[in-house]
Amino acid sequence: MTRPVWVEVDLAQIKNNFKMIKDLVDKDVIIMPVIKADAYGHGAIMIAKALCKAGADRLAVALPEEAVELRKSGISLPIQVLFNISPEQYRLLFAYDLIATVSDSTTLGYLNKEALTKGVKLKVHLAVDSGMGRQGFLIEEGTGIARDIAGYQGLEIEGLMTHFSCADERNKAYTYYQWARFNKLLKVLEEKNISISLLHASNSAAILDLPGLPFNMVRPGIIIYGLRPSENIVSSDNFKKALSWKAKVSLLREIPAGSALGYGGTYITKRPSMIATIPLGYADGYPRQLSNRGFVLIGGERAPIRGRVCMDQILVDVTDIADAACGDEVVLIGRQGDLEITADDLAEICQTINYEIVCGISKRVPRIYLND
Repeated sequence: MTRPVWVEVDLAQIKNNFKMIKDLVDKDVIIMPVIKADAYGHGAIMIAKALCKAGADRLAVALPEEAVELRKSGISLPIQVLFNISPEQYRLLFAYDLIATVSDSTTLGYLNKEALTKGVKLKVHLAVDSGMGRQGFLIEEGTGIARDIAGYQGLEIEGLMTHFSCADERNKAYTYYQWARFNKLLKVLEEKNISISLLHASNSAAILDLPGLPFNMVRPGIIIYGLRPSENIVSSDNFKKALSWKAKVSLLREIPAGSALGYGGTYITKRPSMIATIPLGYADGYPRQLSNRGFVLIGGERAPIRGRVCMDQILVDVTDIADAACGDEVVLIGRQGDLEITADDLAEICQTINYEIVCGISKRVPRIYLND
């Protein structure tokens, strides 16, 4: 590593979090970790390899291109692409032995035709729109789906899935409503003698709060990385965070009182101040909303951000930190001494969610893996 900005990912924590999930579900339930968006910013290839060692049954991504990256790195587990894809991407399903998720009859027909032409059988999971409105067959389409499937010899309809939109809320009424609608479509298919082996809907929140739902596969996402689905899911606090984000002070200067700092001069020093420059900014995924509001850890103490977050740098006030020096370690997310900054802390300041914070960390920030 040469750049003094980096992310550390503890692979032992990833494996431990996976083991905790395994202990939560029935022994016959398949666990399909979700590693889309570069494994929520943690680095998909290394996370996938760690999960393989931990005993993951299969993996899920959002894009076929994400799956291709995993295949090229040597990952041989079954990989499901969770969302609709465009016709230009269909060839990747066949070329890299991927599992498709389908939400419409047109796509089913096209994939069946392609599979027959290539002389293969493509595994497909049917998405059900149980009440999120994002993707999936409507419940009312059940009879038509069954009719179509019966004639598709090029497809293996392996799974039926939906996604719970409110499982991370305290009130689970809507989640049970979605489950009932999912079951309604499943019953229609079963009455038409359509046999489907894998049923899945439970995300991280549902795994923790609704363990009794009768699905034989689960899709943990955020808890794999030790982050909580929302503040309502208290039991997620037992999982351990795997990611820390660090840097080093690149410049330290004494700035006179009354000096403007950063673009727009949005902060004026009220006293002679020691200002440290940290060589990262919003191009690295550090949110601009933290301008004049965020803080970092230096020397085991909190140091406030002064001025606007720039594309490649931030300024922090270390006037009250004794012996601060160039080269000091800076913690943006993680622990230093007795203090900690979490992705949730940054998300609260930015009025967003921890998912967005970690997914937003740019690929130009090197990832260092510990405890492989």
